[in-house]
Amino acid sequence: MSFRCFKNSKWMEEQKIIIGREGNQPFPITQDGVSGRHASLTIRTDGTWVLEDLNSTNGTYIRNKDFVFERVGRKVIEKDTIIRLGSDDTIRSLQFMAVRLVAGPKDFSFEFGLLKSKWDGLMERHDKLEKQIALMSYLPVGASVLLLGATISVNDIHVIRGVMFLPSILSPVINTFGKKKLKKLNEEVKHTFVCPNPNCGMPLTETEVKLGKCLKCKAHI
Repeated sequence: MSFRCFKNSKWMEEQKIIIGREGNQPFPITQDGVSGRHASLTIRTDGTWVLEDLNSTNGTYIRNKDFVFERVGRKVIEKDTIIRLGSDDTIRSLQFMAVRLVAGPKDFSFEFGLLKSKWDGLMERHDKLEKQIALMSYLPVGASVLLLGATISVNDIHVIRGVMFLPSILSPVINTFGKKKLKKLNEEVKHTFVCPNPNCGMPLTETEVKLGKCLKCKAHI
């Protein structure tokens, strides 16, 4: 099956690819956690892609928007859906983008093009979030100063003490909230920018993303 077929939104006839160690996918699968006939991809004439598990031993999974793999029996997917064959992310399982099943074995233009388009956006979000966290760290102190100024005429010592202790109360809450958001974004970056070659999967640097080439396995646009 050629990559040029994938570029069309419609298919002349329904296509079915068997995925596994004995499958007819365009790249070899040797991982022992993958069944001989593990799953199938059906591409309908209307362009819909349907992934189906073929009663495999260790299951077929797709990655959701929270970067968590969910086991599926039969599911409509997209060209950029991340598929995992096998129940874990060790060397016994295999992970790849759905488009691998129709692209030429050395043609990674779709994946690298997608990674390039995502890089600047994710880095911009990362920098913006770091600045927000830095700014938020000053908010408790600023709020305390303003409130303290407003309570100068207040004689209740308990109110004044409460205002003075405000930074120590708010800072942990704000820091935890900011760190959780940053951790989630870092996880997104970590899972997104990896080599699209199913038999590599190494993290990609900014240079590799922009070059459209993995310097380890030499996969490229």
